[in-house]
Amino acid sequence: MFAFTVYGQLVKINSMKLIVSIVFIISTSLASAQTPDYFSDNPKWRQSSSCAVPYPCIENQEFIYYIDGDSIVDNLEYKKLYKRGELFQYPLDDPPNPCNESYVFNQFHSLLRQEDKKIYIYGDNEDTLLYDFDLLVGDTLAMTYNQWYENIVVTSIDSILVGNHYRKIFNLDNGENPLLIEGIGHEHGFIEPFLPIFECGNYLNCFSANDTTYYPNFNESCDFNVDIEERTARSSIRFFPNPVHDYLSIQFESNEQIEEVYSYTAIGQEQKMEFQEVEGNLIQVDLSSLKPGLYIIQLLGDKKTIHRFKVLRN
Repeated sequence: MFAFTVYGQLVKINSMKLIVSIVFIISTSLASAQTPDYFSDNPKWRQSSSCAVPYPCIENQEFIYYIDGDSIVDNLEYKKLYKRGELFQYPLDDPPNPCNESYVFNQFHSLLRQEDKKIYIYGDNEDTLLYDFDLLVGDTLAMTYNQWYENIVVTSIDSILVGNHYRKIFNLDNGENPLLIEGIGHEHGFIEPFLPIFECGNYLNCFSANDTTYYPNFNESCDFNVDIEERTARSSIRFFPNPVHDYLSIQFESNEQIEEVYSYTAIGQEQKMEFQEVEGNLIQVDLSSLKPGLYIIQLLGDKKTIHRFKVLRN
């Protein structure tokens, strides 16, 4: 029996229960404090990008980074990072349209390894630091493979639970700087530049482990189908301008009638859009209610046809 005094009152506790409780608390705290294996539990990074390529084309990609297998280089073990997804181009202005690239891909991307709270990427026969998550409030971010700026300072630290471990979220000193998330990356991607680059936008839509989404919202869908034939019928429609601000023009085959238009965010949030007919096979969709970002637009036709394509609202 173990006894102690609280506010002058004698409290007695069974010593065995106390020992078990203390051991449980300590072991739980140690487990949470251990550095997680960032590449275990089948991690996936779902991303989107929209970049200007030689005028007048815009190139969109929607893809997933995923880990598949190991490799040994100079007696160091690396994880193989793959990238699978869909790429397509469209004209910046009203056609004529020289932008006709469209394909799915699944390809090796790079080698990664973790050392404590650091991630390295292998290239040009050497390791380059990709991330250093061993940071405290007041620390300055190191210059790395995808972070090229000096004097970005950690102002505060939050956390999210990923599996059985807490990951730190580093808030930075400038509102233009994205969040840095331990083992996950930043708001603009995983391998992608830390801050936006000219004429190219990158977005980390979500991160999952063991098919459970943890960022940005718990348990949302973080996967997608990359079969072009099933996802879209782009060949029969034209849409412009893209990027778009408020109103998107869509031209389709003359024997069709569009009945409904929907927008979808990267995590599947649906919104029915208002549109009006301009000509017999040309409609104008009002996107002014949408926040800036990348959206999938879906058209439902009278012949049960479905058209899907992506637009960037600025």
